Amino acid sequence: MKKCPKCGRKNDNDANFCSNCRKKLEKTISRVDQSVGKKKKIFTVIASILLLLVIGGLGIFLFTRNNDSTTSNNSANSAKTKANNSGVERKADATKKESKKKIDKLVVSKLTPQQTVAAIIYYGSENVKPYDTWKELYDSNVNVYVTNRLIKNLDKQGQGVRYALLTDNNTNDKNYIGPSYTLDADNTVNYYSFNGFGGQRISYSEQSVSLDTIIKYINSNNDLATINKLVEKISVEDRRGESDNTITIDDYNQDELLKYKALILYGINHCEEWRNLNSFLRSGKLIITDRGPLITMTLDQAGGGFQIAETAATEGAPYDRYVFGGADMRTGKFMAGTSIDGRVGLISSQEVIDYANENGGKQRLDEMNVEIDPVGS
Repeated sequence: MKKCPKCGRKNDNDANFCSNCRKKLEKTISRVDQSVGKKKKIFTVIASILLLLVIGGLGIFLFTRNNDSTTSNNSANSAKTKANNSGVERKADATKKESKKKIDKLVVSKLTPQQTVAAIIYYGSENVKPYDTWKELYDSNVNVYVTNRLIKNLDKQGQGVRYALLTDNNTNDKNYIGPSYTLDADNTVNYYSFNGFGGQRISYSEQSVSLDTIIKYINSNNDLATINKLVEKISVEDRRGESDNTITIDDYNQDELLKYKALILYGINHCEEWRNLNSFLRSGKLIITDRGPLITMTLDQAGGGFQIAETAATEGAPYDRYVFGGADMRTGKFMAGTSIDGRVGLISSQEVIDYANENGGKQRLDEMNVEIDPVGS
Protein backbone atom coordinates (compact mmCIF):
# COMPACT_ATOMS: atom_id res chain seq x y z
CA MET A 1 0.00 0.00 0.00
CA LYS A 2 1.12 3.53 -0.74
CA LYS A 3 0.59 6.10 1.99
CA CYS A 4 -0.14 9.62 0.78
CA PRO A 5 2.50 11.92 2.18
CA LYS A 6 -0.12 14.77 2.29
CA CYS A 7 -3.32 13.40 3.77
CA GLY A 8 -2.12 10.03 4.99
CA ARG A 9 -4.57 8.05 2.96
CA LYS A 10 -3.54 4.61 2.01
CA ASN A 11 -3.72 3.87 -1.69
CA ASP A 12 -2.96 0.83 -3.86
CA ASN A 13 0.60 0.20 -4.77
CA ASP A 14 0.02 0.82 -8.45
CA ALA A 15 -1.89 4.19 -7.82
CA ASN A 16 -0.15 7.19 -9.24
CA PHE A 17 -2.34 9.78 -7.38
CA CYS A 18 -3.92 9.79 -3.89
CA SER A 19 -7.58 8.80 -4.09
CA ASN A 20 -8.36 11.37 -1.39
CA CYS A 21 -6.47 14.53 -2.17
CA ARG A 22 -5.08 13.64 -5.60
CA LYS A 23 -1.46 14.19 -4.47
CA LYS A 24 0.91 12.57 -6.89
CA LEU A 25 2.35 9.49 -5.30
CA GLU A 26 6.00 8.39 -5.68
CA LYS A 27 6.72 5.05 -7.18
CA THR A 28 7.42 2.45 -4.56
CA ILE A 29 10.23 -0.08 -5.10
CA SER A 30 9.40 -3.45 -3.80
CA ARG A 31 11.62 -5.37 -1.52
CA VAL A 32 11.91 -7.98 -4.18
CA ASP A 33 13.18 -5.36 -6.60
CA GLN A 34 15.46 -4.00 -3.97
CA SER A 35 16.70 -7.45 -3.25
CA VAL A 36 17.23 -8.13 -6.92
CA GLY A 37 19.03 -4.84 -7.36
CA LYS A 38 21.15 -5.49 -4.36
CA LYS A 39 22.02 -8.97 -5.63
CA LYS A 40 22.74 -7.54 -9.06
CA LYS A 41 25.09 -5.04 -7.51
CA ILE A 42 26.87 -7.77 -5.51
CA PHE A 43 27.13 -9.90 -8.65
CA THR A 44 28.66 -7.00 -10.52
CA VAL A 45 31.22 -6.49 -7.80
CA ILE A 46 32.05 -10.21 -7.68
CA ALA A 47 32.26 -10.37 -11.46
CA SER A 48 34.62 -7.43 -11.45
CA ILE A 49 36.79 -9.06 -8.82
CA LEU A 50 36.84 -12.33 -10.75
CA LEU A 51 37.70 -10.47 -13.93
CA LEU A 52 40.59 -8.77 -12.16
CA LEU A 53 41.71 -12.12 -10.79
CA VAL A 54 41.56 -13.68 -14.25
CA ILE A 55 43.47 -10.80 -15.79
CA GLY A 56 46.03 -10.92 -12.95
CA GLY A 57 46.36 -14.68 -13.24
CA LEU A 58 46.80 -14.44 -16.98
CA GLY A 59 49.49 -11.79 -16.48
CA ILE A 60 51.26 -13.92 -13.92
CA PHE A 61 51.04 -16.94 -16.25
CA LEU A 62 52.48 -15.01 -19.16
CA PHE A 63 55.23 -13.49 -17.00
CA THR A 64 56.13 -16.86 -15.53
CA ARG A 65 56.17 -18.45 -18.97
CA ASN A 66 58.47 -15.77 -20.34
CA ASN A 67 60.70 -16.05 -17.28
CA ASP A 68 60.82 -19.83 -17.58
CA SER A 69 61.68 -19.47 -21.25
CA THR A 70 64.46 -17.00 -20.43
CA THR A 71 65.71 -19.24 -17.63
CA SER A 72 65.62 -22.21 -19.96
CA ASN A 73 67.55 -20.31 -22.61
CA ASN A 74 70.03 -19.12 -20.02
CA SER A 75 70.39 -22.65 -18.72
CA ALA A 76 70.91 -23.93 -22.23
CA ASN A 77 73.45 -21.22 -22.93
CA SER A 78 75.12 -21.87 -19.59
CA ALA A 79 75.25 -25.58 -20.34
CA LYS A 80 76.66 -24.86 -23.78
CA THR A 81 79.23 -22.47 -22.31
CA LYS A 82 80.11 -24.98 -19.64
CA ALA A 83 80.47 -27.67 -22.27
CA ASN A 84 82.71 -25.39 -24.32
CA ASN A 85 84.77 -24.51 -21.25
CA SER A 86 84.98 -28.16 -20.36
CA GLY A 87 86.24 -28.87 -23.86
CA VAL A 88 88.84 -26.12 -23.53
CA GLU A 89 89.89 -27.46 -20.14
CA ARG A 90 90.15 -30.98 -21.51
CA LYS A 91 92.25 -29.67 -24.39
CA ALA A 92 94.45 -27.73 -21.96
CA ASP A 93 94.85 -30.82 -19.77
CA ALA A 94 95.73 -32.85 -22.83
CA THR A 95 98.30 -30.22 -23.83
CA LYS A 96 99.80 -30.28 -20.33
CA LYS A 97 99.97 -34.05 -20.38
CA GLU A 98 101.57 -33.98 -23.81
CA SER A 99 104.04 -31.34 -22.63
CA LYS A 100 104.86 -33.41 -19.56
CA LYS A 101 105.23 -36.47 -21.73
CA LYS A 102 107.83 -34.68 -23.86
CA ILE A 103 109.77 -33.47 -20.80
CA ASP A 104 109.93 -37.01 -19.43
CA LYS A 105 112.22 -38.04 -22.28
CA LEU A 106 115.60 -36.60 -23.23
CA VAL A 107 116.34 -35.94 -26.90
CA VAL A 108 119.95 -35.69 -28.07
CA SER A 109 119.27 -32.79 -30.45
CA LYS A 110 117.62 -30.74 -27.69
CA LEU A 111 120.13 -31.26 -24.86
CA THR A 112 121.51 -28.21 -23.08
CA PRO A 113 125.25 -28.24 -22.26
CA GLN A 114 124.39 -28.93 -18.60
CA GLN A 115 122.08 -31.82 -19.52
CA THR A 116 124.79 -33.30 -21.74
CA VAL A 117 127.31 -33.26 -18.88
CA ALA A 118 124.74 -34.63 -16.41
CA ALA A 119 123.87 -37.49 -18.79
CA ILE A 120 127.56 -38.37 -19.27
CA ILE A 121 128.16 -38.37 -15.50
CA TYR A 122 125.05 -40.49 -14.92
CA TYR A 123 126.04 -43.10 -17.49
CA GLY A 124 129.67 -43.13 -16.36
CA SER A 125 128.74 -43.76 -12.72
CA GLU A 126 127.08 -47.05 -13.67
CA ASN A 127 128.95 -48.21 -16.78
CA VAL A 128 132.49 -46.79 -16.87
CA LYS A 129 135.23 -48.02 -14.54
CA PRO A 130 136.28 -46.78 -12.09
CA TYR A 131 132.63 -46.06 -11.23
CA ASP A 132 133.47 -44.05 -8.11
CA THR A 133 135.25 -41.44 -10.22
CA TRP A 134 131.94 -40.43 -11.77
CA LYS A 135 129.69 -41.25 -8.82
CA GLU A 136 131.59 -38.80 -6.61
CA LEU A 137 130.49 -35.97 -8.89
CA TYR A 138 126.87 -36.49 -7.72
CA ASP A 139 127.47 -34.84 -4.35
CA SER A 140 129.47 -31.79 -5.44
CA ASN A 141 129.11 -28.70 -7.54
CA VAL A 142 130.71 -29.55 -10.88
CA ASN A 143 132.62 -26.92 -12.86
CA VAL A 144 133.07 -28.01 -16.47
CA TYR A 145 135.98 -26.38 -18.27
CA VAL A 146 136.07 -26.64 -22.05
CA THR A 147 139.81 -26.59 -22.71
CA ASN A 148 142.47 -27.55 -25.21
CA ARG A 149 145.07 -28.06 -22.50
CA LEU A 150 146.57 -31.53 -22.03
CA ILE A 151 144.77 -32.76 -25.14
CA LYS A 152 147.75 -33.92 -27.20
CA ASN A 153 148.50 -36.75 -24.80
CA LEU A 154 145.05 -38.36 -25.18
CA ASP A 155 144.63 -41.37 -27.43
CA LYS A 156 141.21 -40.09 -28.60
CA GLN A 157 141.36 -36.34 -28.90
CA GLY A 158 137.83 -35.88 -30.26
CA GLN A 159 137.63 -32.51 -31.93
CA GLY A 160 140.69 -31.15 -30.14
CA VAL A 161 138.70 -30.20 -27.06
CA ARG A 162 138.66 -31.74 -23.58
CA TYR A 163 135.74 -31.33 -21.19
CA ALA A 164 137.27 -31.37 -17.70
CA LEU A 165 134.93 -31.98 -14.75
CA LEU A 166 136.29 -30.39 -11.58
CA THR A 167 134.66 -30.01 -8.17
CA ASP A 168 134.99 -26.95 -5.98
CA ASN A 169 137.95 -28.61 -4.26
CA ASN A 170 140.30 -28.57 -7.26
CA THR A 171 139.32 -25.61 -9.42
CA ASN A 172 142.70 -23.95 -8.77
CA ASP A 173 144.37 -26.40 -11.15
CA LYS A 174 145.41 -24.31 -14.15
CA ASN A 175 145.47 -27.36 -16.42
CA TYR A 176 142.09 -28.68 -15.27
CA ILE A 177 143.15 -32.22 -14.39
CA GLY A 178 140.10 -34.23 -13.43
CA PRO A 179 137.60 -36.69 -14.85
CA SER A 180 137.24 -35.67 -18.48
CA TYR A 181 135.74 -36.61 -21.78
CA THR A 182 136.22 -35.74 -25.43
CA LEU A 183 133.43 -35.61 -27.97
CA ASP A 184 133.86 -36.82 -31.55
CA ALA A 185 132.08 -35.19 -34.49
CA ASP A 186 129.58 -38.07 -34.53
CA ASN A 187 128.75 -37.51 -30.81
CA THR A 188 130.87 -40.40 -29.57
CA VAL A 189 131.86 -39.75 -25.95
CA ASN A 190 135.39 -40.84 -24.89
CA TYR A 191 135.68 -41.22 -21.10
CA TYR A 192 138.89 -40.42 -19.18
CA SER A 193 138.93 -40.95 -15.43
CA PHE A 194 141.03 -38.91 -13.03
CA ASN A 195 143.50 -41.81 -12.99
CA GLY A 196 144.07 -41.24 -16.69
CA PHE A 197 146.14 -38.17 -15.82
CA GLY A 198 149.06 -37.49 -13.54
CA GLY A 199 152.30 -38.49 -15.24
CA GLN A 200 151.37 -41.18 -17.77
CA ARG A 201 152.88 -40.65 -21.19
CA ILE A 202 149.72 -41.55 -23.05
CA SER A 203 146.26 -41.36 -21.49
CA TYR A 204 143.90 -44.04 -22.75
CA SER A 205 140.15 -43.68 -22.60
CA GLU A 206 138.29 -46.12 -20.36
CA GLN A 207 135.34 -46.38 -22.72
CA SER A 208 133.85 -44.84 -25.86
CA VAL A 209 130.08 -44.78 -26.28
CA SER A 210 127.68 -42.79 -28.45
CA LEU A 211 125.69 -39.99 -26.83
CA ASP A 212 122.57 -41.52 -28.35
CA THR A 213 123.22 -44.75 -26.41
CA ILE A 214 123.67 -42.75 -23.20
CA ILE A 215 120.35 -40.93 -23.66
CA LYS A 216 118.51 -44.16 -24.50
CA TYR A 217 119.93 -45.69 -21.32
CA ILE A 218 118.65 -42.81 -19.19
CA ASN A 219 115.22 -42.83 -20.83
CA SER A 220 114.91 -46.58 -20.35
CA ASN A 221 115.60 -46.08 -16.63
CA ASN A 222 112.99 -43.29 -16.42
CA ASP A 223 115.43 -41.34 -14.27
CA LEU A 224 115.09 -37.78 -15.52
CA ALA A 225 114.72 -36.64 -11.90
CA THR A 226 118.37 -37.53 -11.20
CA ILE A 227 119.49 -35.69 -14.33
CA ASN A 228 117.56 -32.58 -13.25
CA LYS A 229 119.22 -32.64 -9.82
CA LEU A 230 122.65 -32.95 -11.40
CA VAL A 231 121.93 -30.10 -13.83
CA GLU A 232 121.33 -27.73 -10.90
CA LYS A 233 124.92 -28.30 -9.72
CA ILE A 234 126.68 -27.99 -13.09
CA SER A 235 128.27 -24.90 -14.63
CA VAL A 236 130.02 -24.88 -18.01
CA GLU A 237 132.79 -22.44 -18.92
CA ASP A 238 134.69 -22.21 -22.20
CA ARG A 239 138.40 -21.74 -21.48
CA ARG A 240 139.73 -22.40 -24.98
CA GLY A 241 140.57 -18.74 -25.46
CA GLU A 242 143.18 -18.70 -22.70
CA SER A 243 146.57 -17.48 -23.83
CA ASP A 244 148.71 -18.64 -20.92
CA ASN A 245 152.24 -19.14 -22.25
CA THR A 246 153.59 -20.61 -19.04
CA ILE A 247 154.55 -24.30 -18.96
CA THR A 248 153.44 -26.13 -15.81
CA ILE A 249 154.54 -29.44 -14.36
CA ASP A 250 151.23 -30.91 -15.52
CA ASP A 251 151.83 -29.71 -19.07
CA TYR A 252 155.23 -31.38 -18.89
CA ASN A 253 153.92 -34.70 -17.57
CA GLN A 254 150.85 -34.89 -19.79
CA ASP A 255 152.15 -33.62 -23.14
CA GLU A 256 154.92 -35.96 -24.23
CA LEU A 257 155.99 -33.88 -27.24
CA LEU A 258 156.13 -30.70 -25.15
CA LYS A 259 158.31 -32.53 -22.65
CA TYR A 260 160.81 -33.62 -25.31
CA LYS A 261 160.96 -30.14 -26.77
CA ALA A 262 161.67 -28.66 -23.34
CA LEU A 263 164.47 -31.19 -22.78
CA ILE A 264 165.95 -30.50 -26.21
CA LEU A 265 165.85 -26.75 -25.59
CA TYR A 266 167.69 -27.26 -22.32
CA GLY A 267 170.22 -29.66 -23.89
CA ILE A 268 171.01 -27.34 -26.80
CA ASN A 269 171.97 -24.60 -24.39
CA HIS A 270 173.78 -26.70 -21.78
CA CYS A 271 175.47 -29.58 -23.65
CA GLU A 272 178.43 -28.86 -25.94
CA GLU A 273 177.63 -31.78 -28.26
CA TRP A 274 174.10 -30.47 -28.83
CA ARG A 275 174.92 -26.89 -29.77
CA ASN A 276 174.65 -27.46 -33.51
CA LEU A 277 171.05 -28.63 -33.11
CA ASN A 278 170.00 -25.05 -32.51
CA SER A 279 170.77 -24.01 -36.09
CA PHE A 280 169.55 -27.32 -37.49
CA LEU A 281 166.07 -26.90 -36.01
CA ARG A 282 165.60 -23.73 -38.03
CA SER A 283 165.54 -25.72 -41.28
CA GLY A 284 165.41 -29.42 -40.41
CA LYS A 285 163.39 -31.81 -38.29
CA LEU A 286 164.40 -33.67 -35.17
CA ILE A 287 162.70 -37.02 -34.70
CA ILE A 288 162.38 -38.86 -31.40
CA THR A 289 162.94 -42.52 -32.32
CA ASP A 290 163.40 -44.38 -29.04
CA ARG A 291 161.61 -43.61 -25.82
CA GLY A 292 162.37 -45.21 -22.50
CA PRO A 293 165.24 -44.91 -20.04
CA LEU A 294 167.19 -43.60 -23.05
CA ILE A 295 165.53 -41.01 -25.29
CA THR A 296 167.19 -41.09 -28.70
CA MET A 297 166.93 -38.35 -31.31
CA THR A 298 167.88 -38.50 -34.99
CA LEU A 299 168.11 -35.82 -37.64
CA ASP A 300 165.44 -36.46 -40.27
CA GLN A 301 165.80 -40.22 -39.66
CA ALA A 302 169.38 -39.99 -40.98
CA GLY A 303 171.10 -41.01 -37.79
CA GLY A 304 172.61 -38.99 -35.02
CA GLY A 305 173.15 -40.24 -31.55
CA PHE A 306 171.73 -37.47 -29.41
CA GLN A 307 170.45 -39.05 -26.25
CA ILE A 308 168.97 -38.21 -22.85
CA ALA A 309 169.22 -40.67 -19.99
CA GLU A 310 166.18 -40.65 -17.75
CA THR A 311 166.00 -41.79 -14.16
CA ALA A 312 163.34 -41.66 -11.46
CA ALA A 313 163.81 -39.28 -8.57
CA THR A 314 162.52 -41.89 -6.13
CA GLU A 315 161.33 -45.46 -6.36
CA GLY A 316 158.07 -45.67 -8.37
CA ALA A 317 158.03 -41.96 -9.25
CA PRO A 318 157.82 -40.61 -12.83
CA TYR A 319 161.12 -39.90 -14.54
CA ASP A 320 162.41 -36.73 -12.97
CA ARG A 321 166.19 -36.64 -13.47
CA TYR A 322 168.06 -36.32 -16.78
CA VAL A 323 171.61 -36.62 -18.09
CA PHE A 324 172.30 -35.05 -21.50
CA GLY A 325 174.78 -36.66 -23.85
CA GLY A 326 174.88 -39.08 -26.75
CA ALA A 327 175.72 -42.57 -27.91
CA ASP A 328 179.24 -43.82 -28.42
CA MET A 329 179.08 -44.83 -32.10
CA ARG A 330 181.63 -47.63 -31.50
CA THR A 331 179.91 -49.25 -28.55
CA GLY A 332 176.36 -47.76 -28.68
CA LYS A 333 176.58 -46.99 -24.99
CA PHE A 334 175.37 -43.73 -23.55
CA MET A 335 178.03 -41.11 -22.88
CA ALA A 336 177.42 -38.01 -20.85
CA GLY A 337 177.97 -34.85 -22.83
CA THR A 338 180.42 -32.06 -22.18
CA SER A 339 179.00 -29.37 -20.00
CA ILE A 340 178.79 -25.78 -21.16
CA ASP A 341 178.13 -24.41 -17.72
CA GLY A 342 178.24 -27.46 -15.49
CA ARG A 343 174.53 -28.20 -15.86
CA VAL A 344 174.14 -31.38 -17.90
CA GLY A 345 173.91 -34.13 -15.27
CA LEU A 346 170.94 -35.12 -13.09
CA ILE A 347 168.79 -32.17 -14.05
CA SER A 348 165.28 -32.17 -12.50
CA SER A 349 162.05 -31.75 -14.43
CA GLN A 350 161.37 -28.48 -12.65
CA GLU A 351 164.76 -27.07 -13.70
CA VAL A 352 163.98 -27.96 -17.33
CA ILE A 353 160.54 -26.33 -17.07
CA ASP A 354 161.88 -23.18 -15.42
CA TYR A 355 164.51 -22.78 -18.15
CA ALA A 356 161.92 -23.23 -20.91
CA ASN A 357 159.63 -20.60 -19.33
CA GLU A 358 162.54 -18.16 -19.04
CA ASN A 359 163.26 -18.65 -22.75
CA GLY A 360 159.94 -18.19 -24.49
CA GLY A 361 157.63 -20.70 -22.80
CA LYS A 362 155.07 -22.60 -24.88
CA GLN A 363 155.41 -20.24 -27.83
CA ARG A 364 159.14 -20.97 -28.09
CA LEU A 365 158.53 -24.74 -27.96
CA ASP A 366 155.83 -24.51 -30.64
CA GLU A 367 158.45 -23.10 -33.02
CA MET A 368 160.67 -26.17 -32.66
CA ASN A 369 160.41 -28.70 -35.52
CA VAL A 370 160.29 -31.92 -33.52
CA GLU A 371 158.25 -35.07 -34.10
CA ILE A 372 157.74 -38.38 -32.36
CA ASP A 373 158.20 -41.55 -34.43
CA PRO A 374 155.00 -43.52 -33.72
CA VAL A 375 156.80 -46.85 -34.08
CA GLY A 376 159.54 -45.91 -31.63
CA SER A 377 159.60 -47.77 -28.34
